[in-house]
Amino acid sequence: MTKRIPGIAWVGLILCTVLIFSDIKGCSIGAAPPFKTDKLSVLVVEESAAHGTYTPDQLNVIQATDANSVKIKVESKGGRFHVIDKDVTPDKLTLAPPWVAPAFEAAKGKPPPWAVGATPSRGFSAPVTTESDLLSKVGGL
Repeated sequence: MTKRIPGIAWVGLILCTVLIFSDIKGCSIGAAPPFKTDKLSVLVVEESAAHGTYTPDQLNVIQATDANSVKIKVESKGGRFHVIDKDVTPDKLTLAPPWVAPAFEAAKGKPPPWAVGATPSRGFSAPVTTESDLLSKVGGL
């Protein structure tokens, strides 16, 4: 005899699946890339004038001083990592590597510090909370 899953369990399973793969609070992970890139690329958009309000974890991501930083992890995979201020002027943006402009556009309007990351096939867009959280997002690409 085969056991059947009650209808309510199916509804719960479907709801959980939808929540996992949907855009929750502006954060999408494992979705289509938020910008086009030819290899792993991660941009962190920050507000340099607000450093005093950032948590130590957020500053660790931005300053990338730890040996296990997001920057080191991305670059060890052959990828690119860049931090930019949200108020960068268009003329200064042209001085950044070419992939930064579309990544910056993908993060526009998001509250800093915000990170967008992509590979040619997957990506994420999420607030910078902790280094370990951002490392898990990068590791999922």
